[in-house]
Amino acid sequence: MLESQVLIFESSTNKFAIDLDYVLEIVRMPKYMKIPNASKNVRGVMNLRDRIIPLIDLRRMLGFKSLEDEAKEMIDMLKEREQDHVNWVDSLIASVNDRTEFKLTTDPRMCKFGKWFYAFKTNNIVLSNFLSNFEKPHNSIHAMGIHVKELEHQNKFTEALDLCIDGRDKELVAIRKLFSELYNIVQTSYQEFAVIINTNGVLQSFNADKIDKIANISQESYAKLENDRFGGNVKEVINIDNSIVLKLDIVRLLSEL
Repeated sequence: MLESQVLIFESSTNKFAIDLDYVLEIVRMPKYMKIPNASKNVRGVMNLRDRIIPLIDLRRMLGFKSLEDEAKEMIDMLKEREQDHVNWVDSLIASVNDRTEFKLTTDPRMCKFGKWFYAFKTNNIVLSNFLSNFEKPHNSIHAMGIHVKELEHQNKFTEALDLCIDGRDKELVAIRKLFSELYNIVQTSYQEFAVIINTNGVLQSFNADKIDKIANISQESYAKLENDRFGGNVKEVINIDNSIVLKLDIVRLLSEL
């Protein structure tokens, strides 16, 4: 039975494979220098042990958002959710002062952050563990709204306002500190790998979100890809451990630069 070795890696939400023969080295993404007026698919060049190697943004070449863009979008979204809670507390205080109805949700699962928080899934253990710190202060902020309204119904407006101020100075400060730390974690957790390859004597590199493994693949494991949405650069799929891996023609893909 004929077998070939492939490197399996992740890009966006997909698993890809390339022939191991092309792979020289895999490193954590090093510092690189951007090239003015370069194609958006060329991220820059890196100096790896005195060798200048072009760095290709594989995500962009395959039609995905860059990991950099994904991290920025997530941070921007989280900053909006942080501001939502500042506005929420301000609105609660205003409703007590003005004796008006408080119309924002007191259900922590129904605010925009809560909906995202309870639906968000990640394989990043550091990020997942840190996010768990949000539940207690986030729930406390929303519970404060319920308690404040109960005090108002009892005409205890001074106590209600004191509770709001206390929540603003404690729970809100705590959750904003968590948000600040979360932005740094998101930024640093989106760490990539650089795969250095040699194609026809030319050294190049591309980014990978995650390195899965090196696998021995029998010819019987390959199947033709019927609908290639990657511009003809993926023609086969491999079924490995009940997971679909897309076989990437890396030479053809990089020839399009």
